[in-house]
Amino acid sequence: MHVTRLIHLCEILGASPIAMIAETAPHLFGKTRLEAETRAQAIAALEQLPEAMVALLLPLLQTLQNQPGHSSKDAEIPATNLSGRVGRL
Repeated sequence: MHVTRLIHLCEILGASPIAMIAETAPHLFGKTRLEAETRAQAIAALEQLPEAMVALLLPLLQTLQNQPGHSSKDAEIPATNLSGRVGRL
């Protein structure tokens, strides 16, 4: 299937192209089945959030991604007080 057909099909069905790819090619999302499922679930959760929440999460995700000396598996969550900001949404 071509990408344009996949996108058209997703628009008709109201489905996520990422979810369809994750289901048919999980090896693109992780080295193990569990990792692939976890990443697909995280992406699906992000797709459901309002834009304002995603905007709040993006800097946190970028910080975790850029932690020196940490892999994405064992990165520590930086001490940031997001609860006040999230509560205002």
